[in-house]
Amino acid sequence: MICEKGVCRKKRGGNLRIDNGLPASVEKIAEYCRRINTFWKVACYNFCMMRSMTGFSRINLITEKVEITVELRSLNSKNLSVSVSTHPESLELEYELRKYLLETLKRGRINCKIHIDFLHSVPAIRVNKGLAGSYIAALNEISQAFDIPDTTTTDTISRFRDVFHSTTEWAEDEGIRAAINDAVTRAIIDLEKERRTEGEKLRSVLEEFLEELEGYVRKIDALKDEQRAYIKENLRNFSKKLW
Repeated sequence: MICEKGVCRKKRGGNLRIDNGLPASVEKIAEYCRRINTFWKVACYNFCMMRSMTGFSRINLITEKVEITVELRSLNSKNLSVSVSTHPESLELEYELRKYLLETLKRGRINCKIHIDFLHSVPAIRVNKGLAGSYIAALNEISQAFDIPDTTTTDTISRFRDVFHSTTEWAEDEGIRAAINDAVTRAIIDLEKERRTEGEKLRSVLEEFLEELEGYVRKIDALKDEQRAYIKENLRNFSKKLW
């Protein structure tokens, strides 16, 4: 514990003391409490709204083409950091959403997860026809070489995962992009509401602490005269012993 100009300290298991080793005066203790009180008053009242850095929101949005679920989670962090997880290979979309979150939110470690269900057929899968043809030819060659039936079907080809690739052509659809942006915006609004709610709870706790601290200051102020009289009496008795 350090007060005015660093001269007032508290050692473990001991009383508040000053650098010369003597007990700190009641006035110094009261001044120390007043400084803490003033600091928290500035923190509580000079800002219109206190916000917590922790919060969670979840939005589910359904349109004609897609069903979108957005989850936003905010944790304590000194600075602002944002991570976005969405449909595989949609790096451009993730970059734009991350930039939007960085511009909108302040402080905290933000994690954004977006899940997209397509309600109709969209260009989300690209087929490597050349590679599929190579697999079919290879299977046919095996069939002839070992004199076994060739039962190649689309089910057989579907087992070769490298034949199919995810594509982000669907992300160029203006309706889908608008729906994603709308869902993310709603999630941000809900997250900020929760952070404000948590911040107000913290504010009420701090206000109770301030009231309690002010009570201690009043009690300490009441002890000033008693301490002066006590010290004078001790000095008077000590001087009598000297003489």
